[in-house]
Amino acid sequence: MTLALTIRRWLHLEDVDLLGPPVGLLLRMTGLSARARRNALDVRLERLDLFFPNLPGPFEGYRILFLSDLHINGFPELLPALLRALEQVEADLTVFAGDYHLRFRREWKQTVELMRPIVTAARAPDGVWGVRGNHDVEEVLAPLEELGLKLLHNGAVPFERDGQRLWLAGVDDPYYYRAADLGKALAGVPTGGFVILLAHTPELYRQAAQAGVSLYLCGHTHGGQVRIPGLGPLFLNMRAPRRLGSGLWREGEMIGYTSRGAGSTSVPLRFGCPPEITVVHLWRGKPAEIGNP
Repeated sequence: MTLALTIRRWLHLEDVDLLGPPVGLLLRMTGLSARARRNALDVRLERLDLFFPNLPGPFEGYRILFLSDLHINGFPELLPALLRALEQVEADLTVFAGDYHLRFRREWKQTVELMRPIVTAARAPDGVWGVRGNHDVEEVLAPLEELGLKLLHNGAVPFERDGQRLWLAGVDDPYYYRAADLGKALAGVPTGGFVILLAHTPELYRQAAQAGVSLYLCGHTHGGQVRIPGLGPLFLNMRAPRRLGSGLWREGEMIGYTSRGAGSTSVPLRFGCPPEITVVHLWRGKPAEIGNP
């Protein structure tokens, strides 16, 4: 590991193992530990219906299963809840926005074994695709691909229906590894093509909108993981406007969605911010108004 990455790790406190024990102790002292875990297991299946005037006609009603931030080795008890939710889903395409793993020092082989049934349950006709997150160490990437999770490292892939194409582009982690190259990812996409961009974080929102991306799917923030009534999330850990921290947003003509994620960091806890997996339905038409609180 380079000196720059070592320094960056300590600057990103959510990547440091020192936070877990004091947070867990605080939850036990306040009697909130059991409730925090129940909330972390309460996986919500969300549905989004999004409208685009430039969606190719044959992709009307196209369904995308979208997952992010599983951190599955940090909370293996989450696996049954995820599998129950996935049983309810039918999709044409599955995408993961990274952070399959948790913590740099934890054993990555457990992550691969826990991801195996998830990838199997998430299979879709157009494949299971993903990008790297800031927790995903190099060692875990190739084994994940062997499971059938195809990782996009600054590249794009087309899907065809009746001679027309929809493009899925994916960039490497913009946040910790800072390896995202949007220009390279979109290099093979024809001008005017309908593009879905998959990124771990929302930080490329401005560049993506200027590049003509139609839909931006991302995670990383966990929606804050803890949201205080009247105040919202305490921490989002991103280099982007707060309005991009969770849910639907818009930048120019581009629609974006930031997932609350399925897993947890530090310790298994959620307050006011339930975990989610999402099914996005694409339709042709005028986009609805999207507020940016």
